[in-house]
Amino acid sequence: MPVTLSPAISLKTAFEFAFSPDSKRVAFIGGRYVTMLDIPTRKSLFAVHPIANPSNIDFSPDGR
Repeated sequence: MPVTLSPAISLKTAFEFAFSPDSKRVAFIGGRYVTMLDIPTRKSLFAVHPIANPSNIDFSPDGR
């Protein structure tokens, strides 16, 4: 189940960012989590702890 993290804490360790095609969301890798933030509301939508350590993140052209 996704967890909710404080964006302020997670952003301190973020090293890879990707913006959605509509620029309303940003996903990033930070610490041990992949987190997605909603930019207009400045809220964390979800954070997941993947099994592997990701090094790249991106959105597909349709925003998924």
